[in-house]
Amino acid sequence: MIQCQPQRYHVDPDKAYWGTFEEGETHAIARKLTAGVMSDVRAGKTEPYQEFEALLNIQKLLDDGGKNWFHHIERVVASAVLAVGFGIHCPTGEEPELKAISHAIAELVELTTPSASIVNIFPLLDYIPGPMPWRARARAFRENDKAIYTKLINEALTGRASGMNTCVACIGR
Repeated sequence: MIQCQPQRYHVDPDKAYWGTFEEGETHAIARKLTAGVMSDVRAGKTEPYQEFEALLNIQKLLDDGGKNWFHHIERVVASAVLAVGFGIHCPTGEEPELKAISHAIAELVELTTPSASIVNIFPLLDYIPGPMPWRARARAFRENDKAIYTKLINEALTGRASGMNTCVACIGR
């Protein structure tokens, strides 16, 4: 189990992607939170989750003869991260939380490719005032992303994973 000291920090939700903002109070708090979570990883406290997922992966690979090997490898990584972070185990890879996160990641990759929008090639176009298609897509992505992670955090703090000692529970105390 992951053990941590309860600390209360607030990170401005408008600066959720702290790595891309100038250094300031939000940036410092986010760095402290990240260092705290990563200290559990360095201390080996996540190894039981990883070992469980690795054994489950071997079992599933042997059961289907390795036909869906990519799906199993993808599921192992996602399930280990979701279990440690939010207390959500994904034994099949078909869980709605996993599908929502995978879809959001695929959408992020699509939105950030240089050919996704003309503003990625000509950043000066972003200074044009008024509604623009790239702003609408970015706003829709941000709202979807916020809804997904709000649901995951609520599940970790008050839902089915509330009794587990997850990274989110450590931060949320």
